[in-house]
Amino acid sequence: MGGTIAPGLYYETARTRYNGLSSPFTDAGSPKTYNQTTTIDSSLTMVMSSIDETTGERIVYSVRIVRLSPTELEFDFTCPFVAHLPYYSYDAAAGSVTFYDDDAIGPYSWTLTKQ
Repeated sequence: MGGTIAPGLYYETARTRYNGLSSPFTDAGSPKTYNQTTTIDSSLTMVMSSIDETTGERIVYSVRIVRLSPTELEFDFTCPFVAHLPYYSYDAAAGSVTFYDDDAIGPYSWTLTKQ
């Protein structure tokens, strides 16, 4: 777990729900399609662009990554302001980073692969 997150352009290449709900990634039995493009700079600021699963519109977030420990991060959304989100465990390897979370539905992860 942990590691160095390299700056660059990333694409979401996997999203996994670990509580037995079927693929594609589902919340409360309702399939959602995720399409995330992320730029991470050397100061660990992310600009995430994805498609809103309800409206189909592109949404863009600016997020400051706060390193809490060698294996935990916090996402601080700065634009649009949402809030501080829970802490994420992560695993960075050459060319990818996987974030781990646990929400009301159960544990999940998503992987970004550097292009």
